[in-house]
Amino acid sequence: LKEIQLEELKNAKIIAEFCDSNNIDYYLSSGTLLGSVRHGGFIPWDDDMDLYMLRDDYAKFCKSFMHKGLVLKYCENGTLLAPFAKVYNPDIVVERAEVKGQDNSMLWVDIFPLDGILGPGIRRKLIMIRIKWLNRIIYMNRAQTTNGSSMKRIIWNKVHEYYARKSDDYIRKVAQKISHIRQKYPTKGSIYILSPEFVLPADLFENRKKYKFEDTEF
Repeated sequence: LKEIQLEELKNAKIIAEFCDSNNIDYYLSSGTLLGSVRHGGFIPWDDDMDLYMLRDDYAKFCKSFMHKGLVLKYCENGTLLAPFAKVYNPDIVVERAEVKGQDNSMLWVDIFPLDGILGPGIRRKLIMIRIKWLNRIIYMNRAQTTNGSSMKRIIWNKVHEYYARKSDDYIRKVAQKISHIRQKYPTKGSIYILSPEFVLPADLFENRKKYKFEDTEF
């Protein structure tokens, strides 16, 4: 686990240096942010790193990032079968029993775009339900079915098995559909920001500050 963390940290430093040099804002997110605040680095049992970028910065990063030892894959150009981006070292493979597919066997840093979203109401709720279902299709295609004998679990496993048989091209289109839906409302001027899972106040992203993470700051 420590070896994985050190390699991911190395990749994150390269990403951060590129962003700082090209006027691209990024944010630590999820367990990476929690680890920075609570542990000064990785949560001891965490095995990945996550970053946020507002959509315009995300698009700029995806179009311009280059590094000799790292590969960028992202949804919008069809190279990643998920609605975000990954930067990884192609020379390092990670064995993961719970998932399948090449996208899930590399040592990566995830980069999630942040988009504008409507205020509270039925329209926002319908958008969120749609995005959640499409994300679930991608998950069911990649993950293994779970055990259980209840009628609900049996039905879900049947649905799971159906989507597990879908082709990469089908999943690519699902991911791009999510990206298209998310980009309906611009981040500029939006009161609310849509992260991969939550709706957040836009003013959270107005001011950034450095946080210690292991032997550096992000």
